[in-house]
Amino acid sequence: MVSELRSRKLKSTGDKALNSEGKNSKDEADAKSAGSSSFIHRLIEWDRAATLTCSICASSDSGYLRYFFQFLEISGHGVPWIAIPVALMCYSADPWLLELLLNLLAGIFLDLLVSFILKAIVRRHRPSVNQNDMFFAVSVDNKFSFPSGHCTRVGMLAYFFIANLNLTVFKMALYLLWTVGIAASRLCLGRHYVTDVTCGILIGLLQGIFIQHYWMPVENFYYLKTYFT
Repeated sequence: MVSELRSRKLKSTGDKALNSEGKNSKDEADAKSAGSSSFIHRLIEWDRAATLTCSICASSDSGYLRYFFQFLEISGHGVPWIAIPVALMCYSADPWLLELLLNLLAGIFLDLLVSFILKAIVRRHRPSVNQNDMFFAVSVDNKFSFPSGHCTRVGMLAYFFIANLNLTVFKMALYLLWTVGIAASRLCLGRHYVTDVTCGILIGLLQGIFIQHYWMPVENFYYLKTYFT
């Protein structure tokens, strides 16, 4: 009888210890979750505040500075970066140039696809200060913000040109200055949040690495040409 009571008491003590351990583990998990949620909340708040600070010419009456950044915006748009390589391919017979342009176009189309898919998935709306006057923007691109399509593009182009062209230090500096200018235009015009821009550049660099790894020879151009002639 005494042995049975002692056994029950030990079992009860063990159950309480297990329950206590389970409660402590749950409390620790809740604390970690709350800490993670708090960090994300602070990051979002900082992102919004920093974006508003950077949007110095988001208003339509911001003057010539807005026109300057809109010019940069157009220079990084997908349309000229498709039209110019296609035009050059129609009039060039240089195998090296044709191969370069073929892979450049592959990078541009990859960029458009990745940007479109990510915007459709994330569906983050543009900053409230943004004006809906962007040049030739489709519905998804015009409405959603993450990532910055201009920044994914110039990130990819930066990697592509630096990896494949024998640029002088001066030309490389000019190109990198243009890349930074495009990124700045997204913030100064109030088009994107800071995280849209930084993540866009990183995604673009990854796209450039992908294109470089799966580089297509000029023979692919001649093969594709048979379908259009």
